[in-house]
Amino acid sequence: MKAKWAGMVLLALGAGCGQGRAIFNVDVLSFLKPTGRDTVPYLVPPLTSATASTVQKISLPGVGSSIVDTVHAVGTATFINSGGSGTIQLQLYVATDSAGTYNASALAISLPASSVPGPDVTIDADLSSAVNSVFTSSQLWARVVAGGTNPGATTLQGKMVLKSLNLRIVVQDKLF
Repeated sequence: MKAKWAGMVLLALGAGCGQGRAIFNVDVLSFLKPTGRDTVPYLVPPLTSATASTVQKISLPGVGSSIVDTVHAVGTATFINSGGSGTIQLQLYVATDSAGTYNASALAISLPASSVPGPDVTIDADLSSAVNSVFTSSQLWARVVAGGTNPGATTLQGKMVLKSLNLRIVVQDKLF
């Protein structure tokens, strides 16, 4: 009987040692809004392209040597246009320091350009797997970019405002 009980305990322990995953939901907007960095003003002179951005440090729980499986972003942004027309593209860069957010390799999301004036932009995308390792540290830096193109004769200007931005980080625990 003891051998049978011990065998059942070992079987239960073995079944419990499967791949453990933790899911972290991070409300990025809650870090950006109090600092005013949820808004990116844009100004694009006639017949040109230009970008504007804002950078913010974000604290995370830190998962050490664990492996980040996926990071998914969900949110919305609105364009409050005060002049001209053209297109604005929303991009998100993440890195372990603020300077790193200016590297092309830190590009996490690049949404298609949207006409402005126009409807809100929906964010619903997996971040580039190339940046997943950034999410294992206890802090990261995020840079939100509004890149505009103005084919017209009047200046395109206004501001891109994040209405919501949440990240779902799925982490696989590295036990051994």
